[in-house]
Amino acid sequence: MRGASPSAVLAAVLLTGCASAPPVLEPHCADPAPVEGTYHRSTPGYLVTLADDVEDPETIAHELGGKLGFRPESILATMKIFTVRTLTPDSLAALRCEPAIRRITFDEPIHLAHNTL
Repeated sequence: MRGASPSAVLAAVLLTGCASAPPVLEPHCADPAPVEGTYHRSTPGYLVTLADDVEDPETIAHELGGKLGFRPESILATMKIFTVRTLTPDSLAALRCEPAIRRITFDEPIHLAHNTL
């Protein structure tokens, strides 16, 4: 981007990083679960946190997957979290309206510090 202003370069970088972010549709329910975090192309997917009163996270994750057309990847029953690789915009909106869902978070890369002894 020869000759471009620093702000134009920054805007282009930000738009490029977000270009493939999936759309988040507004659900048709009174109190949808929030979608939190930032989409990253390097770690596409979602972490779905279940409500505190859910007693069988594994069953609920599979039931919701069958109902809404996704496959839970990993289920962390003790933490009441499951992961989903892909959701259509309609499935994401519908999942947000399920009473068993507390929140949905975009999966984000983690960075581990390297300590030298």
